Amino acid sequence: MLKQKYLLKQFFFIQAFLFPMLAYAKETALGEADNFGELVSLVWSWGLKVILPLSVVTLIIAGFMYMSSGGDENKVSQAKQV
Repeated sequence: MLKQKYLLKQFFFIQAFLFPMLAYAKETALGEADNFGELVSLVWSWGLKVILPLSVVTLIIAGFMYMSSGGDENKVSQAKQV
């Protein structure tokens, strides 16, 4: 029952906020788009600009944790989970 309420809230969020943005698709916080394809392109490029540096930082942290584990199995498994 709780999961159904959560899904219903998500559905209404999409209906209320995302569909009007897609319908008009002019000026967004990401840039200006004249049609849906340009809007998808803007979201994709913005997402790459955010996700790529975060993944590189996470990889560096995990590598540092792995290299500094000193052979301790718990620390090695923790570094692999990052």
